[in-house]
Amino acid sequence: MAQVIPPPKPLKLHEGNIAENWRKFKKAWLCYEIVAGFSGKGDRVRASALLSVIGDEAVELHGTLEFNNKGYNKKIGPVLDKLEEYCIPRANVNYETYRFYLRNQ
Repeated sequence: MAQVIPPPKPLKLHEGNIAENWRKFKKAWLCYEIVAGFSGKGDRVRASALLSVIGDEAVELHGTLEFNNKGYNKKIGPVLDKLEEYCIPRANVNYETYRFYLRNQ
């Protein structure tokens, strides 16, 4: 009898800390991908599997992301990179330095 492995919970983009939600989802997805047997498949299959479990909010987001080359929206690497870029914004070094020097001791 084959054991059914549940997919990770959908990515929550509108509640809580989005960066932390992404880190947890990505970790769960990478484990699920291996256990479910998707890691050895092609990019299209892996990206489709990701989009089928990531949740409605993230699927809508995926539709709005701009990819550099045609067809990259169906490759797992660029899809994961763009989602991470959206969920974990870059730090503004100048602003963080300014905030640091405003501290009171």
